[in-house]
Amino acid sequence: MKKAKLYILLALILCSTIVTIALTASVLGIVVRRTYKSEANVQCDQGMLVCSISSDDLMKHLQQLQNIADECNGTRAIHTEGFNRTFDYIYSYLKTNTNLQVQTEFFPYMKFSLNGDPVLSTTINGLEMNYTYGSGNDFISLRNSGSSSLAKTFQLVSMPAFGCEDSNWLNTTSSPSGKVVLIKRGVCTFTEKSLLAARYGVAGLLIYNDGTSLDRYSPASGRVDENVIFPALSLSYQVGTKLLNTIENLKTNVFIKIHLSTSKYPEPVGNICAHTVTGNATKTIV
Repeated sequence: MKKAKLYILLALILCSTIVTIALTASVLGIVVRRTYKSEANVQCDQGMLVCSISSDDLMKHLQQLQNIADECNGTRAIHTEGFNRTFDYIYSYLKTNTNLQVQTEFFPYMKFSLNGDPVLSTTINGLEMNYTYGSGNDFISLRNSGSSSLAKTFQLVSMPAFGCEDSNWLNTTSSPSGKVVLIKRGVCTFTEKSLLAARYGVAGLLIYNDGTSLDRYSPASGRVDENVIFPALSLSYQVGTKLLNTIENLKTNVFIKIHLSTSKYPEPVGNICAHTVTGNATKTIV
Protein backbone atom coordinates (compact mmCIF):
# COMPACT_ATOMS: atom_id res chain seq x y z
CA MET A 1 0.00 0.00 0.00
CA LYS A 2 2.83 2.40 0.87
CA LYS A 3 4.49 1.57 -2.43
CA ALA A 4 1.28 2.31 -4.33
CA LYS A 5 0.91 5.65 -2.55
CA LEU A 6 4.49 6.52 -3.45
CA TYR A 7 3.84 5.78 -7.14
CA ILE A 8 0.70 7.91 -7.05
CA LEU A 9 2.61 10.80 -5.45
CA LEU A 10 5.40 10.58 -8.02
CA ALA A 11 2.84 10.51 -10.83
CA LEU A 12 1.13 13.62 -9.46
CA ILE A 13 4.44 15.47 -9.20
CA LEU A 14 5.36 14.49 -12.77
CA CYS A 15 1.96 15.58 -14.11
CA SER A 16 2.20 18.89 -12.27
CA THR A 17 5.65 19.56 -13.75
CA ILE A 18 4.52 18.73 -17.28
CA VAL A 19 1.44 20.93 -17.00
CA THR A 20 3.49 23.87 -15.70
CA ILE A 21 5.95 23.66 -18.61
CA ALA A 22 3.34 23.13 -21.30
CA LEU A 23 0.60 25.56 -20.20
CA THR A 24 2.08 28.77 -21.60
CA ALA A 25 2.83 27.23 -24.97
CA SER A 26 -0.45 25.37 -25.27
CA VAL A 27 -2.90 28.10 -24.27
CA LEU A 28 -3.18 29.24 -27.88
CA GLY A 29 -2.62 25.91 -29.58
CA ILE A 30 -5.40 24.05 -27.80
CA VAL A 31 -8.07 26.33 -29.20
CA VAL A 32 -7.30 25.30 -32.78
CA ARG A 33 -9.63 22.38 -33.51
CA ARG A 34 -8.33 19.78 -35.92
CA THR A 35 -8.25 16.02 -36.21
CA TYR A 36 -5.07 14.60 -34.78
CA LYS A 37 -3.75 11.26 -36.00
CA SER A 38 -0.52 9.89 -34.57
CA GLU A 39 1.67 7.19 -36.03
CA ALA A 40 0.24 4.90 -33.39
CA ASN A 41 -3.27 5.58 -34.78
CA VAL A 42 -4.56 6.93 -31.47
CA GLN A 43 -8.33 7.32 -31.73
CA CYS A 44 -9.65 10.76 -30.81
CA ASP A 45 -13.08 11.25 -29.36
CA GLN A 46 -14.83 14.57 -29.87
CA GLY A 47 -13.81 16.99 -27.13
CA MET A 48 -10.62 15.21 -26.10
CA LEU A 49 -7.83 17.64 -25.23
CA VAL A 50 -5.24 15.67 -27.21
CA CYS A 51 -7.33 16.12 -30.36
CA SER A 52 -7.20 19.90 -29.96
CA ILE A 53 -3.42 20.26 -29.81
CA SER A 54 -1.20 20.63 -32.84
CA SER A 55 2.58 20.84 -32.55
CA ASP A 56 2.67 22.98 -35.69
CA ASP A 57 0.32 25.52 -34.10
CA LEU A 58 2.32 25.53 -30.88
CA MET A 59 5.53 26.27 -32.74
CA LYS A 60 3.82 28.95 -34.82
CA HIS A 61 2.65 30.82 -31.74
CA LEU A 62 5.95 30.37 -29.93
CA GLN A 63 7.75 31.82 -32.94
CA GLN A 64 5.40 34.79 -32.93
CA LEU A 65 6.10 35.42 -29.24
CA GLN A 66 9.83 35.21 -29.96
CA ASN A 67 9.43 37.70 -32.81
CA ILE A 68 7.74 40.11 -30.40
CA ALA A 69 10.60 39.75 -27.93
CA ASP A 70 13.21 40.27 -30.67
CA GLU A 71 11.49 43.50 -31.71
CA CYS A 72 11.21 44.74 -28.10
CA ASN A 73 14.78 44.67 -26.79
CA GLY A 74 14.67 40.95 -26.08
CA THR A 75 11.96 41.01 -23.42
CA ARG A 76 8.25 40.52 -22.88
CA ALA A 77 8.39 41.31 -19.17
CA ILE A 78 5.54 43.05 -17.36
CA HIS A 79 5.25 46.80 -17.99
CA THR A 80 7.25 46.63 -21.21
CA GLU A 81 6.25 47.07 -24.84
CA GLY A 82 6.92 43.37 -25.35
CA PHE A 83 4.37 42.44 -22.70
CA ASN A 84 1.74 44.77 -24.12
CA ARG A 85 2.22 43.41 -27.64
CA THR A 86 2.01 39.85 -26.32
CA PHE A 87 -1.22 40.74 -24.54
CA ASP A 88 -2.69 42.23 -27.72
CA TYR A 89 -1.58 39.25 -29.84
CA ILE A 90 -3.19 36.66 -27.59
CA TYR A 91 -6.39 38.65 -27.11
CA SER A 92 -6.81 39.37 -30.82
CA TYR A 93 -6.12 35.78 -31.82
CA LEU A 94 -8.63 34.34 -29.37
CA LYS A 95 -11.32 36.84 -30.37
CA THR A 96 -10.80 36.29 -34.10
CA ASN A 97 -10.20 32.55 -34.32
CA THR A 98 -12.28 30.96 -31.57
CA ASN A 99 -15.78 30.98 -30.15
CA LEU A 100 -14.46 31.40 -26.62
CA GLN A 101 -15.81 34.11 -24.37
CA VAL A 102 -12.72 36.29 -23.99
CA GLN A 103 -12.43 38.94 -21.32
CA THR A 104 -9.64 41.00 -19.82
CA GLU A 105 -8.92 41.87 -16.22
CA PHE A 106 -6.45 44.37 -14.82
CA PHE A 107 -4.79 44.37 -11.43
CA PRO A 108 -2.11 46.58 -9.85
CA TYR A 109 1.49 45.42 -10.03
CA MET A 110 4.38 47.38 -8.55
CA LYS A 111 6.44 49.10 -11.21
CA PHE A 112 10.06 49.76 -10.32
CA SER A 113 12.51 52.01 -12.11
CA LEU A 114 16.08 53.07 -11.45
CA ASN A 115 16.72 56.77 -11.94
CA GLY A 116 20.34 56.74 -13.07
CA ASP A 117 23.31 54.60 -12.08
CA PRO A 118 23.83 54.08 -8.33
CA VAL A 119 27.02 55.19 -6.60
CA LEU A 120 28.73 53.16 -3.88
CA SER A 121 31.79 54.17 -1.88
CA THR A 122 33.45 53.15 1.36
CA THR A 123 35.73 54.97 3.75
CA ILE A 124 38.20 52.75 5.59
CA ASN A 125 40.47 54.42 8.13
CA GLY A 126 40.00 57.71 6.31
CA LEU A 127 40.68 56.33 2.82
CA GLU A 128 37.78 56.51 0.36
CA MET A 129 37.20 53.86 -2.31
CA ASN A 130 34.63 53.94 -5.11
CA TYR A 131 33.09 50.84 -6.65
CA THR A 132 32.02 50.19 -10.25
CA TYR A 133 28.35 49.72 -11.10
CA GLY A 134 27.33 47.00 -13.58
CA SER A 135 26.35 43.33 -13.82
CA GLY A 136 29.90 42.19 -14.55
CA ASN A 137 31.50 44.66 -12.15
CA ASP A 138 31.37 45.35 -8.41
CA PHE A 139 27.68 45.87 -7.68
CA ILE A 140 24.16 46.28 -9.04
CA SER A 141 20.90 47.47 -7.51
CA LEU A 142 18.20 45.04 -6.43
CA ARG A 143 14.68 45.40 -7.77
CA ASN A 144 12.31 47.23 -5.38
CA SER A 145 15.20 48.90 -3.58
CA GLY A 146 14.55 52.13 -1.74
CA SER A 147 16.52 55.35 -2.30
CA SER A 148 19.49 56.92 -0.53
CA SER A 149 21.57 60.08 -0.77
CA LEU A 150 25.35 60.47 -0.82
CA ALA A 151 24.92 63.11 1.86
CA LYS A 152 24.37 60.29 4.36
CA THR A 153 27.18 58.16 5.76
CA PHE A 154 26.50 54.91 7.59
CA GLN A 155 28.58 52.41 9.49
CA LEU A 156 28.92 49.08 7.70
CA VAL A 157 28.45 45.94 9.80
CA SER A 158 28.47 42.27 8.85
CA MET A 159 26.02 39.44 9.44
CA PRO A 160 27.88 36.32 10.65
CA ALA A 161 25.09 34.04 9.40
CA PHE A 162 22.87 34.29 6.31
CA GLY A 163 20.32 36.62 7.89
CA CYS A 164 17.42 34.25 7.33
CA GLU A 165 16.24 33.92 10.94
CA ASP A 166 15.55 36.31 13.79
CA SER A 167 18.29 34.66 15.82
CA ASN A 168 20.85 35.72 13.20
CA TRP A 169 19.90 39.36 13.68
CA LEU A 170 19.69 39.17 17.46
CA ASN A 171 23.17 37.67 17.78
CA THR A 172 25.15 40.17 15.72
CA THR A 173 28.20 41.72 17.39
CA SER A 174 26.83 45.19 16.64
CA SER A 175 23.17 46.18 16.48
CA PRO A 176 22.04 46.44 12.82
CA SER A 177 19.64 49.28 13.58
CA GLY A 178 20.53 52.42 11.64
CA LYS A 179 23.47 50.74 9.89
CA VAL A 180 24.17 49.18 6.50
CA VAL A 181 24.37 45.40 6.85
CA LEU A 182 26.54 43.10 4.72
CA ILE A 183 25.04 39.62 4.22
CA LYS A 184 26.10 36.61 2.20
CA ARG A 185 23.78 35.17 -0.42
CA GLY A 186 22.19 31.83 0.38
CA VAL A 187 19.76 29.69 2.45
CA CYS A 188 16.79 32.03 1.87
CA THR A 189 15.68 34.50 -0.79
CA PHE A 190 16.72 38.12 -1.10
CA THR A 191 13.13 39.07 -0.28
CA GLU A 192 13.20 37.13 2.99
CA LYS A 193 16.50 38.72 3.96
CA SER A 194 15.09 42.18 3.22
CA LEU A 195 11.98 41.59 5.34
CA LEU A 196 14.12 40.71 8.33
CA ALA A 197 16.43 43.64 7.61
CA ALA A 198 13.42 45.95 7.68
CA ARG A 199 12.23 44.41 10.94
CA TYR A 200 15.54 45.24 12.58
CA GLY A 201 15.71 48.79 11.27
CA VAL A 202 18.68 48.72 8.90
CA ALA A 203 19.69 51.79 6.92
CA GLY A 204 20.78 49.69 3.95
CA LEU A 205 21.34 46.13 2.78
CA LEU A 206 24.28 44.69 0.82
CA ILE A 207 23.99 41.06 -0.31
CA TYR A 208 27.16 39.60 -1.81
CA ASN A 209 27.45 36.50 -3.98
CA ASP A 210 28.74 33.27 -2.45
CA GLY A 211 31.41 32.26 -4.99
CA THR A 212 30.37 28.59 -4.88
CA SER A 213 30.71 28.25 -8.67
CA LEU A 214 32.08 30.26 -11.58
CA ASP A 215 28.70 31.83 -12.29
CA ARG A 216 28.30 33.00 -8.68
CA TYR A 217 31.08 35.57 -8.50
CA SER A 218 29.44 38.53 -10.21
CA PRO A 219 26.65 40.49 -8.51
CA ALA A 220 23.46 38.41 -8.55
CA SER A 221 20.24 39.93 -9.83
CA GLY A 222 17.20 39.66 -7.61
CA ARG A 223 14.52 41.54 -5.77
CA VAL A 224 13.74 42.65 -2.25
CA ASP A 225 10.32 43.18 -0.74
CA GLU A 226 8.43 45.94 -2.54
CA ASN A 227 7.76 47.79 0.71
CA VAL A 228 11.38 48.33 1.79
CA ILE A 229 12.48 51.95 2.00
CA PHE A 230 16.23 51.44 2.41
CA PRO A 231 18.76 50.99 -0.43
CA ALA A 232 19.51 47.38 -1.35
CA LEU A 233 22.47 46.38 -3.50
CA SER A 234 23.96 43.13 -4.77
CA LEU A 235 27.76 42.84 -4.58
CA SER A 236 30.24 40.58 -6.29
CA TYR A 237 31.86 37.83 -4.27
CA GLN A 238 35.23 39.59 -4.40
CA VAL A 239 33.91 42.92 -3.09
CA GLY A 240 31.76 41.26 -0.44
CA THR A 241 34.51 39.08 0.99
CA LYS A 242 36.98 41.97 0.98
CA LEU A 243 34.57 44.16 2.94
CA LEU A 244 33.80 41.27 5.29
CA ASN A 245 37.48 40.73 6.06
CA THR A 246 37.92 44.45 6.66
CA ILE A 247 34.96 44.63 9.04
CA GLU A 248 36.18 41.63 11.02
CA ASN A 249 39.43 43.47 11.73
CA LEU A 250 38.33 45.15 14.96
CA LYS A 251 40.87 47.93 14.48
CA THR A 252 39.26 49.00 11.22
CA ASN A 253 36.21 51.27 10.99
CA VAL A 254 34.23 50.96 7.77
CA PHE A 255 31.75 53.61 6.69
CA ILE A 256 29.67 53.57 3.54
CA LYS A 257 27.84 55.97 1.24
CA ILE A 258 25.13 54.91 -1.19
CA HIS A 259 23.51 57.16 -3.77
CA LEU A 260 20.49 55.43 -5.21
CA SER A 261 17.38 57.03 -6.69
CA THR A 262 14.43 54.74 -7.43
CA SER A 263 10.74 55.05 -8.22
CA LYS A 264 8.08 52.57 -7.12
CA TYR A 265 4.38 52.80 -7.81
CA PRO A 266 1.53 50.42 -8.68
CA GLU A 267 0.60 50.26 -12.35
CA PRO A 268 -2.13 48.11 -13.94
CA VAL A 269 -1.16 44.90 -15.70
CA GLY A 270 -3.54 42.90 -17.88
CA ASN A 271 -4.72 39.33 -17.63
CA ILE A 272 -6.73 37.42 -20.26
CA CYS A 273 -9.43 34.88 -19.41
CA ALA A 274 -11.12 32.71 -22.05
CA HIS A 275 -14.19 30.60 -21.27
CA THR A 276 -15.92 27.93 -23.33
CA VAL A 277 -19.56 28.62 -24.19
CA THR A 278 -20.55 25.35 -22.53
CA GLY A 279 -19.52 23.68 -19.32
CA ASN A 280 -19.65 24.58 -15.65
CA ALA A 281 -18.81 28.25 -15.14
CA THR A 282 -17.95 27.57 -11.50
CA LYS A 283 -15.13 25.23 -12.49
CA THR A 284 -12.92 27.47 -14.57
CA ILE A 285 -9.26 26.46 -14.85
CA VAL A 286 -6.91 29.45 -14.87
